[in-house]
Amino acid sequence: MIGQTAILIAVLALLGCVPVHGYLVPGSWTTVNSTFTPRDKHSLACVGNELFIYGGRESASILTDTMFKYSVDTKSYSQVFADAPNPIFGTNMFQIGKYLYQFGGQTDPTSMTSDMWRYDTVRNTWREVVKNGAAWPPSSAKFGGVERGQYFDIFLGVTNQGLTNEVWSFSGATETWTLAHAGANETLAGPSARFDPCCTYVPLSDKTYCWGGTDAYGDRDDMWVFNHVTNVWSLMSTTGDAPSPRRLAVCSLLLTNSATAPRIAIHS
Repeated sequence: MIGQTAILIAVLALLGCVPVHGYLVPGSWTTVNSTFTPRDKHSLACVGNELFIYGGRESASILTDTMFKYSVDTKSYSQVFADAPNPIFGTNMFQIGKYLYQFGGQTDPTSMTSDMWRYDTVRNTWREVVKNGAAWPPSSAKFGGVERGQYFDIFLGVTNQGLTNEVWSFSGATETWTLAHAGANETLAGPSARFDPCCTYVPLSDKTYCWGGTDAYGDRDDMWVFNHVTNVWSLMSTTGDAPSPRRLAVCSLLLTNSATAPRIAIHS
């Protein structure tokens, strides 16, 4: 069985909490006893050396609004007690400074929400982020997401109207959304509408790489690159033995000193 510490280290590497280099580091797996019930489809993000885990499903019919944090320094879990949003699953949290932002998700197996909340990791308080400006993403879940300093972006996903291939960008400074890409059509290139892609951001090139996911025809194995300067998608030509088509994979940036040839690991 894979120990929880190993999973934690992989997640922290993806979120940029610990440095990741273009080589494998020898080590061993360690199991950390958890203090909360097993769950899936929860959201998580890190601030400093602490990983925050919120919500998710304890079973197919039981949602939770509990929140825990894991300390890398002490290798221990503790529950966070605060007035939390409603139970939610199928979404992400994004870190900007001391804040964690959570957008969208599912309140039941068939309903998405466009609610947005901000958690202050210093004051231990939640605050709903109200619509500020004309642009706001539709109710959605199961999207890919990346953090970019004072911004974060969500890619693709599923809405109450069906699958989407839009790209939305959020500014932490102004707490406003911008539609960065309206989705592929006859004149705009881009991935098909799909859900559960894996995405990772490459800072040196200011580009996000998104792989796989599931569209109307099934699981995909294509790699698309989104340029945050031009807001343009391009299909990446790949060689070698590609991963089999799938969704719910995890993408990790392994090499950060090359803007033109980043190394990205895809984990099932």
